[in-house]
Amino acid sequence: MTTPHFDEILRDIAPLLDGVLFYGDPHSKWAPLLDAVADNAPYSVIILGDLIENKNDAQAFADTRAALNNMLDAGIDVRIISGNHDVDSDAVYDLVFHEFGHLIFDGDIITVGPHNLRIAGLGGVFKGKVWYPQTSDHAVYYSPDDLLADTPNSSRFRGGIPRKQRVSIFPSVVDQLSQQSADILVTHEAPSTHASGFSVIDDLAVSMGAKLIVYGHHHTVAETCLSAQPIAVRGLGQADVWNPESGEIRGLILLLKFHALNMKGFQYELERTPPNRRYRKQSRAA
Repeated sequence: MTTPHFDEILRDIAPLLDGVLFYGDPHSKWAPLLDAVADNAPYSVIILGDLIENKNDAQAFADTRAALNNMLDAGIDVRIISGNHDVDSDAVYDLVFHEFGHLIFDGDIITVGPHNLRIAGLGGVFKGKVWYPQTSDHAVYYSPDDLLADTPNSSRFRGGIPRKQRVSIFPSVVDQLSQQSADILVTHEAPSTHASGFSVIDDLAVSMGAKLIVYGHHHTVAETCLSAQPIAVRGLGQADVWNPESGEIRGLILLLKFHALNMKGFQYELERTPPNRRYRKQSRAA
């Protein structure tokens, strides 16, 4: 089977991407996103985790809070998946998971934008203490409940699993998502197209019928496809805004229209030629 090119797949799902912005790991950098929001007036903004760069920087907390609240106040549907740095301290955890926890869709499927785009969120990262598919097919813990049962009270964070494991990927979450369908899979970890990626993410996208994977974490811009499946993959850089509906998609749509008009050929020319000129053109062709 010949795998379609990234642009071909993106063109096919272009109508669903209208009005949606994706933002790679902010790490306290919000100006690129706020500028893009001002320019594009999106319906939805999807943020790929790692909101704070320095857990001891009070200004970073204030800027992050202001950026998110400004977008929410403007009526933008802001959604977040968690990244590995979103548990760097109690304060970071509280900002992300409590103050803005209602925006997080780790392990969930959301419907956004004017075309009811279905986006699945797989936040967090693979960790050896829970599950690291690159080195073992078997997880240490299948679910957060399994980890909690094996965690002594002295190691629990506010009565639950340890704070740093709140952004671990568990097989139970992947299995739950795999039973559902989505147009796009948004992850913090990368699929196998990245040198440090995971085929588990490939398999999840295939199970869900997704046509696009968007990931962060590695801060590397990439446009490719899975090797054996017609699924496009877009890696986002740090504080990288991706607006697939803007220049890229509009260019593809215009190109598609151009090719369609070329295929119509003479018939199109007849349709646009006034009747009094049409006969002369036909006569010369005869």
